[in-house]
Amino acid sequence: MAEIVWNDGEKTVTLLAILITLGIERFYRNLDEYRNLEWFSVWSNWVEAHQLVEGKWARAVSILLTLFAPLLLVQQLNVWMVEGGWLPELLFSIVLLVLSMGPRDLRAQVESILENWSQGDIEGGILKAEGLLDGELPEEEQKIVRTLTESVLVEANQRLFSVLFWFVLLGPAAGLLVRLGLMLEQMQRGDEEDSSQSMIEQFNKLLAWPPAHLVAISYAMVGDFSSSFRRILEHAGDWNSNSKILRHSGLGAIRLEDDGVMTGTADLQEVWDALEMVRRSEVVWVALLAFLILAGYAN
Repeated sequence: MAEIVWNDGEKTVTLLAILITLGIERFYRNLDEYRNLEWFSVWSNWVEAHQLVEGKWARAVSILLTLFAPLLLVQQLNVWMVEGGWLPELLFSIVLLVLSMGPRDLRAQVESILENWSQGDIEGGILKAEGLLDGELPEEEQKIVRTLTESVLVEANQRLFSVLFWFVLLGPAAGLLVRLGLMLEQMQRGDEEDSSQSMIEQFNKLLAWPPAHLVAISYAMVGDFSSSFRRILEHAGDWNSNSKILRHSGLGAIRLEDDGVMTGTADLQEVWDALEMVRRSEVVWVALLAFLILAGYAN
């Protein structure tokens, strides 16, 4: 029987790919234009247009085909890259990570919003907040700031940590699956009569559940542990509440109240604190992965 073995060489390439990609994200802020996966929208529309049978199960098959047909191609390309040596494998992994960690660089987007807000241009900042401040917003500036803080804590899992988790666990194709699943959910959003919308939402929640809990623990480790961990215990377990555990644990870690009662004027510092906590959590994840790899070599 064939056995899949994750050897030390593959572990090293995985760690290098993550380090290089995070470095590129940090110092090169013009990656968003390369993350355009318009081809997936075209492919999804083609599959939907050629669906011959209606019904719940037909839609489920359509979703599977939409997601996994391109992923099978990516997986086969990855196999060829691995056979070609560590360098092609490394470069391919970096490209897939850059594509998957999107649709926009979280830190660069939030910094752009805060630049507008620090100059008093609230509306201009909101216009730059696509994917972060969607939907109806509160009228009070302080509550808008809090909404952005919470969005940073939640979006960090979708745009970064969930991708890293599945990339480390199952390879580049699994990391890309996170991005494609979220794209498909976004494309189907608003179609109230489409049962496939709830299917892809549930699928994405299932993908996000393990990394969301690990990220919540990471927030506790790099912030106020007692406050954050108490809130983790209150909201852990339910895979439908990924955003809740991230939001509550993150607010607890940076010592902010999460009961909806806020006083005073809007303070942008809490958004900066959330961004910094995400960065420190990245360091924790990379350090843990490096430790596991070194421990593997030692054994």
